Amino acid sequence: MLILVFADKTISDAVSSALAKHMGGKAEIAAGHCTGEIAEKEYDIAFIHEAYASAITWIKAGEAYMLTDREIKPSVLLRAIDMGFRKALRTDDAETEIKAIAKRRGFDAGTEDKESETGKTASNDEATYRRGKSRHAFPEYYASRYSALVITVFGAKGGTGKTSAAINLAASLAEKNIVRVGLVDFDTRNSSSVANKLSMRYAKSVLDFIESVDCGNISDVMIYHPAGFYVLPGLPDETESRSVTAEVIDKIIRFASLSLDVIIADVSSMMEIPTLRALEICDAGYIVADMSPDGFDRMLGLPLPDEICMKLQLVINKADVRLLKNIDHVIKQVEEEKHIPFLCSIRYDPCETAAWWHANIPVLDGKCKAYREDFKAVADDVMRYIKVNHPRL
Repeated sequence: MLILVFADKTISDAVSSALAKHMGGKAEIAAGHCTGEIAEKEYDIAFIHEAYASAITWIKAGEAYMLTDREIKPSVLLRAIDMGFRKALRTDDAETEIKAIAKRRGFDAGTEDKESETGKTASNDEATYRRGKSRHAFPEYYASRYSALVITVFGAKGGTGKTSAAINLAASLAEKNIVRVGLVDFDTRNSSSVANKLSMRYAKSVLDFIESVDCGNISDVMIYHPAGFYVLPGLPDETESRSVTAEVIDKIIRFASLSLDVIIADVSSMMEIPTLRALEICDAGYIVADMSPDGFDRMLGLPLPDEICMKLQLVINKADVRLLKNIDHVIKQVEEEKHIPFLCSIRYDPCETAAWWHANIPVLDGKCKAYREDFKAVADDVMRYIKVNHPRL
């Protein structure tokens, strides 16, 4: 395997040392920042510092990672994605990713987790509740700063039913009458999809926060749905999508958390600032996929840091139970490569479509027995998370 480290000497030496540690003598490492011999070779992996990021246009590499000295905020990650990098890595934490790459490619990725003082392994602790006892301590930037529990629902691609899942989750939690729930539509690619799905008229939306609305009462901004949860509709017009910045999202979550216990964010499947920011600040999240191959391909190519992926769990919607065994290997690949474990599958239920048609929420519709039965796993997972990580609720 041929690996390129394209950076100044200090960074190059540090990254090369990490590569040697986790890949041993099984990888040939080329380091430097000259263009002579480098341009003539084809690399399996390339680590390129952002100062030389434009070099990606002529460097031939199967996988390319952008090294940065900055905090990986949405603007940094979007720049990396737009230029064709697989992921952006902090130079001071590149070894974590290198270890994961080594393991994925079958090399010795360092020592395995050792027995703890209690006699349990780290992996067993994870099995107790994976997101509550993650393998990595999340940097502060990736941890929710809000008093409310923030859950992000994300789609592997368009059309997987992630908006339906977000609404059903809000209704399921509200039905328990234990926590106060809010649903915010941050999907800028599908104008007010939550409001449309619920056949709601609205006087306020995400747009009002862009225009600096400051209200003291949540009922002045979010709409109370008869199912027992609050809704903040998305943009009435997609042309306003560029106005939904990370600061706007923070403002909305901060406002909602003053009155609510759980905030569910419905986001676009596109890698854009609202999606990235909602994934960064959430405590936990669900990535909703259907059984189509392109959805899994897109999941495997997501340029998200491990710190975000490890907060997510996979939910397969519209599932055909007869064919689930055919995708077992892909589900396992997503968990091994992206650290996103499989939570549950939700069977296709024709009654779900009928429920939406009649403006009913499937989990509250007695006719949608299969959907209600399967979706219970998602709601129960949130309640377990609350019990472990937010016992005050």
